Amino acid sequence: MSNPDTRKALLQIHFCVLLWGVTAILGKLITLPALP
Repeated sequence: MSNPDTRKALLQIHFCVLLWGVTAILGKLITLPALP
């Protein structure tokens, strides 16, 4: 795991997963009223 490319890829995956989780939580919290 000392390969910088592997470490960078792992960080990118973690960042994407965290972003995905936060977006899901925000999507649950945000409720938009239906358009007329």
